[in-house]
Formats: sequence, structure tokens, C-alpha cells
Amino acid sequence: MGDNKRGGTMLAGFSILGAAGLICKVIGMVFRVQLSARIGAQGIGLYQAVYPTYTLLLTLSTAGLPVAISRMVAEATAVGDGRGADKTLKTALVLTGSIGAILTILMFICSGWLAERIGASDAATGVSARMGFQMIAPSILIVALMSAFRGYMQGRRIMSPTAVSQLIEQLAKVAISFPLAAWGMNRGGVAMAAAMALLGITIGEALALGYMVVVSALWIKRNGGAAVRDSLDGCESPAVSSKAPVLLRMLAIAVPITLGAAIVPSLGFIDSAMIINRLISAGFTHESAQTLYGLQSGSVLSLLNVPTALALAVAMSLVPAISAANARGDKYEVRGQTMLSLRLAFLVGLPCALGMSILSTPIIRLLYAGYTADQIATAGRLLSIGAFTIPLFILVQAAEGVLQGVGLQRIPMWTLVIGAAVKTSLNYMLIGLPGINIFGAPIASLACYTLVASINLAFAMRRTGTRFHVMDLLVKPGMCTLIMTAVVLGCQAVLGTDTPATTLLAVGAGMLAYAIAAPLTGAVRWDDLAQFRGLSRVKGRIKRKAL
Repeated sequence: MGDNKRGGTMLAGFSILGAAGLICKVIGMVFRVQLSARIGAQGIGLYQAVYPTYTLLLTLSTAGLPVAISRMVAEATAVGDGRGADKTLKTALVLTGSIGAILTILMFICSGWLAERIGASDAATGVSARMGFQMIAPSILIVALMSAFRGYMQGRRIMSPTAVSQLIEQLAKVAISFPLAAWGMNRGGVAMAAAMALLGITIGEALALGYMVVVSALWIKRNGGAAVRDSLDGCESPAVSSKAPVLLRMLAIAVPITLGAAIVPSLGFIDSAMIINRLISAGFTHESAQTLYGLQSGSVLSLLNVPTALALAVAMSLVPAISAANARGDKYEVRGQTMLSLRLAFLVGLPCALGMSILSTPIIRLLYAGYTADQIATAGRLLSIGAFTIPLFILVQAAEGVLQGVGLQRIPMWTLVIGAAVKTSLNYMLIGLPGINIFGAPIASLACYTLVASINLAFAMRRTGTRFHVMDLLVKPGMCTLIMTAVVLGCQAVLGTDTPATTLLAVGAGMLAYAIAAPLTGAVRWDDLAQFRGLSRVKGRIKRKAL
């Protein structure tokens, strides 16, 4: 029962974070569409111009620290060292606050230079992104501090505060950014409108931070602060060992993860500089190349990014679970959690990939009604190929979570470096070929994530001693996916997918078919369902009666 209970915490945590992440992704996508309608193409251009720099600085300040904090708190809690867990939080607040403050000040001071650097500064017209950089700069400090509280609560295996704070960020952004953008448009034109929309993001982050501070403080007070009396009282965890000071250990965990995470936004920067030039080399005009790049980087990637919320939920739930089991020396639970994460990767990834690939063109037509027929067809083909990166990316995140949980955080960093080199090389070669052109981008991504997933998975399974169960991981989820596919194709044959209603009906029918097939085929077991809070007690009573 103990293992099931712990596994249930991971599964329930994944469900909470996954649901919140999906909702946030949808809200974010709708927000950008609506903001574009309110402040125009030039305004949204200034808004978007700020984001790559902001994202990169945010990655440097927060990417690895929540994982490090979560892991160290989980290890301390597992051996009954409540003081170690609380000391980790205090150290994390100092570290994240210092890094966040430095980067916030740098962005604010260098805002004019950054605007000129990205070509978003026009002295003659006064249309500049400088104010936008200044308005969003405080968010770096705010999110950095919030990452410490999120990591602490995740380490305690309490995922709901992170999920709620994510929802607060998104809802506040919608509620605050729209009126501020309208005010800015009336007072100072598109530059001020974009800046005020970015200020709305900062305010939303501040509200989310306030929520995390209150929830964390109340939880610590209610649970006696440093005391963790329910296991091995008096033990000292590795997190506070005199041989491994908290700060140094935190940095040792966080730095490789941060460097690995910085590769992804760096790849986006490289792609933006390379793809258009390679398309021109393939014979396209500059305008056509920009359009094709926009279809891939804007329309298609924004859709593929929605399921990444599930991948991140797997990783965030997995690290503290694996870390706690590893700290106790419980190899059986480490293998159980590893297997559970891999099952989730295939259970979620396979239907998302095949469903999005089959319905790629209807989905593009549904969401981007203003596109021409050629643009819809091209984006649909790009999505049909790119959809197969979804299970690979979720698998990458799951294996990465296992490796981080057992202390091998450097391996994912190096595999991402290798994958990035492969992706960049293939992009250069394939996109420059007239017969492949822009379709080389999703092909390169498939090759990249296949390689990274394979290496990460091999290391994770070898380190934990987990066997790859083909029936549980591939055959059963594959059967459910094929049943779902048959239902979707049947809906297409009978109803077609030329209208939004028929497309949504096909999507809904496929989801329902998968939900029914999963327990019938054994892809989802009673043990999985019983691990959620409340159902675990029912399962316990059933077992006791059987005995």
C-alpha cells in the first residue's frame, strides 16, 4: 500500500499540473489572438519582439532551480529532516532573489540597447520596444522568487499551489492586460499599448507570487515548520550535510539543468536566423520564405506546444517522487515511479500524435480561418509531420525527470547539446533542398527528439534497473490509439471535417473512444485509478475484504 500511495501522489500531481498546464496553454493562445486584434499587427510585433530576450533571461534565472529545490526538499522530507527542507527554501529565496534582481536591473538599464538590438526602435516615429522591456523586467525577479516557493511545495509533494498559481498568472493577464493595452493605445499609440500589455503580465505574476507566499507560509505554520515527525526523526539529509552546503549543492543540481534548458530558446533564435535564409537558397522569395517560416514557427509550433504542458507536468511530479525514494534507498519504488512515468508518456503522447496528425488540416482550418487554401494545406502538412514529436518530447521529459531525480542531471544537458547539433545540421541541409524546403524543419525535430529520447531512456532504465515492458508501454496504448483512430476516420467518412462543428465532433468522439478503450484494454488499470485521493481508501477496503 505504501508504494501505491506514493505512486498515487505522483499520478495525482501529474493530473493536477497537466490539467492546469493545458488550460493555461489554451488561455495563452486565445490571449495572443485577441491582443493582436486589439493593438494591431505593429503592436503585437512589438509585444512579441520583447519575448525572446525575456524568455532567455527567465530561463537563466529559473529553469534549474525549481528542480533542484524540489529534489532537495523531497530528499530531506524522506528522511525526516524538516529543518533541512526549510533551510533549503530559505537558501533558495536568497539565491533566486539575487539572480532575479540582477537580471531585472540589467534588462531595465539596457532596455534601449535591447530595443535597438532587435530592430524594434524607431527614433523618428517614437515606436520602440524600450518601454516594453522596462514594464516586463520586474517579472524576472517575481518569477524567480515564485520558483523557490513552487519548488518547495513540489518537494513536499503538494502540486495544487503550483497549478493554481499558473492559473492566476493567465487569468490575471487576461483581466489586466486588455484594459491596460486599451488605455495605452488611447494615450500613446501602439508602443505604449504593447508596453501596457506587458505590464499586465508583471502584475499577474505579482499576484501569483502573493498567492504562493501565503499558501507556503500557512502550510509551514500548520505543519509545524521544520518538524516532520512522521518518518525517521532526527536524521540529516544530504541537502544539509556539512560536506555539501545547501547553496553549493543547489547550484550543482541547477546549473546543468539551466544550461540544458537554455538550449531550447537558443535553438529558436538560431532557427529564426537560418530557416528564412535557407528557404531563399531553395528558390523562394523573401516574402514567401517569411510566410512559410511564420506557418511553422507561429501556427504549427503553437499547437504542438499545447501538449508540452503534459510533458512538464510529468517531469515536475516525477522529480520529487524519484528523489524521495532514492534518498530512502527504495529501489523498488524508484523502478515503479520510472515505469509509471513511461506509461504516462505513451498513454498521453500516442493519441495526441496520431489524432493531431489525422486531423491536422481541419484543425488548422478551424483555428486559422483567415489563411488562404494554400497556407492551410501547407500548415496542415507541417502539423501532420510535427505531431509525432509529441510522444517523443513527453518521453524526453519523463526520462529527464528520472535522471534528475537520481542525481544524473548532467546527462540530459549533454543529450540536448547533441540533439541540438543534429537538428541544426538537418535544418541547414534539408530546408535548402527545393523538394523538401520548410518540411525539413519538422523532420529535423523528429530526428532530434528521437535521438535525445533514446539516449535519455537508455540511461534512465539502466540507472534504475527498469525493464522496458513492450505490452504495457506500446501494445496496450497502441491498441487504444488505433481504436480512437478508427472512430475519428469513421466520423470523417460520415460527417466530413469541413466545418468547425464536424471537426470538434470528430475530436470529441476520438477522445471518448480512447477513454472507453483505455480501461477495457488494460492500458489504464484499476491501480492507476485507485491511486488518486479518495479512491485509494476504496482499494484498501477491497484488498482487506479479499484477504
